[in-house]
Amino acid sequence: MILAIVLFCLLVVLAVLAFKLYSQNAQYKKYLKKIEDRDKIKSEFLKNLTQEIRTPLDSVVGFADVCCSFEDLSEEERKDYVYYIHKNCDTLLRLLTGVLDVARYDSLAPDVQLETFDLGDEIINTLTALESGLQSNGDVKIDYSDANNTFMVFADRTMLQRIMFNLVHNAIKFTKKGEVDIKITSVEGGFVKVSVEDTGCGIAPEKLSSIFAKSYKVDSLAQGTGLGLFLCKTLVELQGGKIGVESKLGEGSKFWFTLPVSK
Repeated sequence: MILAIVLFCLLVVLAVLAFKLYSQNAQYKKYLKKIEDRDKIKSEFLKNLTQEIRTPLDSVVGFADVCCSFEDLSEEERKDYVYYIHKNCDTLLRLLTGVLDVARYDSLAPDVQLETFDLGDEIINTLTALESGLQSNGDVKIDYSDANNTFMVFADRTMLQRIMFNLVHNAIKFTKKGEVDIKITSVEGGFVKVSVEDTGCGIAPEKLSSIFAKSYKVDSLAQGTGLGLFLCKTLVELQGGKIGVESKLGEGSKFWFTLPVSK
């Protein structure tokens, strides 16, 4: 009888140990899978980043070589080459700034400087200051109809500038002809809502769930690192807001985010 009880207890202990080993093994496999997925994302990101940097860098080097190698270039030709050098330098700067911003704000203790300011005025200032870098074309019109309204928010100015630049730049980038409409509305719960709506190509429904993921690109052939919308989501959430998107393929997209009103 005693021997049977001892054997039973041993079996129970062995069963418990086996279950723990099974659980630990499952957790270990899950952890390895997570590491493999991160490594895959990192490798894909580095591959995309290398390609994105190489294209404008090759252009800068090529146009600079032409300017230095041919003395008989006309003044007009030199101006054109300098323009393309400047344009590609802006592209490089935007790419590197995006990478540095993600590294800065995706850390454990990001620096958030919250203050009270007029959201409308700041959007105007941001669009004006970044007008040359938005790479707009004559077939796309930017409309901001709330310029005369006051919306006081409690947020970070620098973060707002980066969010607006990324959203407006993307809207122009994927709109060949039409308009980009920027609006501000009050919402319940002490927040204001900023929307950037375009009449561009739109986004397929199956891609909307991944649109804010790090390094995700709707069009793998389009220029960019896939960090812009991920950075927008990070910055909005750091300020206590939310971000989302509504889109119809072939009709356009509407990206929106909320910020808390001033206390």
